[in-house]
Amino acid sequence: MDTKYFPMFHSYLETLAGLTDEQFGRVIRATLRYSVNGVVPDLDGAAAIAFGFIKMDVDRAREKYEAIAERNRANGMKGGRPKKPEENPVGYLGTQKTQRNPEKPKKPIETATETENAKEKENAIETATSTDAEGSRTVGGTEGRKSGFVIPSLADVTGYCVKQGYTHVDVEDFCRFYDDNGWTVGDGEPMKNWKAVLRGWEERAKNKPKPKPAETSFDTYEFFDAALQRTYGDSWQFFKEGGEQG
Repeated sequence: MDTKYFPMFHSYLETLAGLTDEQFGRVIRATLRYSVNGVVPDLDGAAAIAFGFIKMDVDRAREKYEAIAERNRANGMKGGRPKKPEENPVGYLGTQKTQRNPEKPKKPIETATETENAKEKENAIETATSTDAEGSRTVGGTEGRKSGFVIPSLADVTGYCVKQGYTHVDVEDFCRFYDDNGWTVGDGEPMKNWKAVLRGWEERAKNKPKPKPAETSFDTYEFFDAALQRTYGDSWQFFKEGGEQG
């Protein structure tokens, strides 16, 4: 990878707020090294969770860079962009200049009704779903849901877990579950506060009882008795008692 940097977002201040200065420095140093050589560092605890959040931004920057580089290579093989025709050429013999500003075709005049309908359609699309700079989706206009409810991205949920010190909840399971059911709770009620729901997931995961070891009915003595019977037939008890075959 030939990129010289990776993006640092202001939101990292909130995401890494739960780390000590030492942990913060370890995460940033590990991210720089990952950006250079692509090797995932050996971190643990909150530092590992925080790095996983920033790693997604580094990977997205790398993919974007590689896509641009590939497009440039393809254009280079085609000879680059075609040259624009020379504007207003003037030769030694006084060649006539071309027209600088040819008249552009006029757009058809829209009626007031067409303009109003277009604006209503645009507003409806923006209200239904929009995407912010961090990748979160905003949903509004749903009955029972707060206007402008923001569906969190995986990075949003991960960052909040780091800040709150949540270590038991599975972030991917949480996001996948509510993506599948349209971010509703209970009997299909629209979700109003995803952070409160996430807190419930953390408490249930933390208090979930550990599975007991499976009980076995295996009897060692019966096993060896059966093995002796298969091997020695009717004389198996003689060998079990330590006798010698005559």
